[in-house]
Amino acid sequence: MSVVSIQAPISGLNGIDSIDDMAEGYAVVLDNWIPGAGACFVRGGSRTIISKGSESIDTLFSFNDELYFVTDGVIYESNINGDQVPVSIKAGLSNSVLNPETYKNVIILCNGEDAPMRITTSGLVEDVIFTSGITDPHELVGANSFKGRMFYYKEESGFYYCEANSYQGELTYFDLSPQVDSTAVLKQIFQWSNDAGDGVDDYCVFLFDNGQALVYQGTDPSSFDQWAIVGKYNMGRPLSIRSHCSFMGDEIVLTRSGWQNFKNAFSTGEYRDVGVGKNVGFWAVQEADRNANRFGWEVDFFPEDKLVIVNIPTGELNSIQHVMNTNTMAWSSFSGWNAKTFCAFDGRMFYGSCDGRIVQCLTATDDDGTEIISNAVPAYTYLGSRSNQKLVTGLSPVTTCRHFEMIGIRATSDYKTPPDFSIGYQVAPPGSTDWGSAWGSPWTSGLSAESRRDWRSANKFGYAHSYRMKTVSKGQTIRWYSTQVMFSDAGVI
Repeated sequence: MSVVSIQAPISGLNGIDSIDDMAEGYAVVLDNWIPGAGACFVRGGSRTIISKGSESIDTLFSFNDELYFVTDGVIYESNINGDQVPVSIKAGLSNSVLNPETYKNVIILCNGEDAPMRITTSGLVEDVIFTSGITDPHELVGANSFKGRMFYYKEESGFYYCEANSYQGELTYFDLSPQVDSTAVLKQIFQWSNDAGDGVDDYCVFLFDNGQALVYQGTDPSSFDQWAIVGKYNMGRPLSIRSHCSFMGDEIVLTRSGWQNFKNAFSTGEYRDVGVGKNVGFWAVQEADRNANRFGWEVDFFPEDKLVIVNIPTGELNSIQHVMNTNTMAWSSFSGWNAKTFCAFDGRMFYGSCDGRIVQCLTATDDDGTEIISNAVPAYTYLGSRSNQKLVTGLSPVTTCRHFEMIGIRATSDYKTPPDFSIGYQVAPPGSTDWGSAWGSPWTSGLSAESRRDWRSANKFGYAHSYRMKTVSKGQTIRWYSTQVMFSDAGVI
């Protein structure tokens, strides 16, 4: 009889390698876990802060030390740091999907149906005034600030730009159609910086619905001397106007071909399955194929939580998330957060839900009283020999938690889908407290967690072995370090 220790899947999900050649430390299922340095952590829970009807929260943004949200055609100031009683500041919108862009001391809001609006530092909502250059500003869907001037765009192949140091007044149209396919429609504008070794250069990227990207450099689109195209590139088709975010000097873009970072496209001239999202590329493409036409695609970087969150709408009232730990660049998935949109505010993570709630994330050990079910299937292991069959008789997850009976584990062999199962939960014990940081900050509690090896019986025969491990996290935090496997060698058969 032998016992080996298999590392917890701290390298995260792996959708690249074949299941029979996947390295230890990866997983094919890793839901509601965060793969960290040396251990995996069950994600933190959530608490509803504000409930506002049953319509979805379609827009959530922060500005001037306040959190704003939009639902059912109304913009609300949340008062989240005060009495948490929302105040309506603008009603009667044609739709609630606003795309915010900050410009100096105002924030600009466009939705493609109402006239662009601005919120000032005093909290007033006013129309953005255009004196010339556009026939119907209601059609503007987005805005982007670049080099001190505002660019606006709608569903066509060009953009509108303001005078220098302005976000309103006279607009001028810049036609990009000669550079792209005849049917291409502008989907995103973002600023991107690149250091080629001789200093940082700032570029303006125009990404179209067919995946074509144009990169320009300069300060004044009206001048040939101060505005020039740098290159044309091919990416996957972007999933929404919100499906991009700045991340560590690069831009993550959610596309029909996977979660990409723009630097790779800029370096190679085309999309390649490398970069930030390569390990979840299989699942990314699968979800994009299933749900591309749904509203809710979004990606956000939360530096204080050290997470990148990709929101994936899977139904009218449902969503899941792909999540990357930015310390380790390892991916996992979250479920149980039915979000339409995410936002960072005051160093905290919030989401607007599909059913009219503002929810604070990573702040408890359950989701509004509902237990967090975590689920993992690590990479298969040959237990030292590909040519020999082995009989696995015991599994022992090495964890830190308070209630070991809330951890279940079931063995499998030779690439059979591990059986699913249910486990119960206990009410949070007296003295337990909220979820802490997964990056090493201490928890304080009346009950201390302990590390323990808890053997569970198994009876699986085969060449390659794995297991499904599920936990219930309600009233406890769980760290998972490794799993010990007890087996006997059956020899070459």
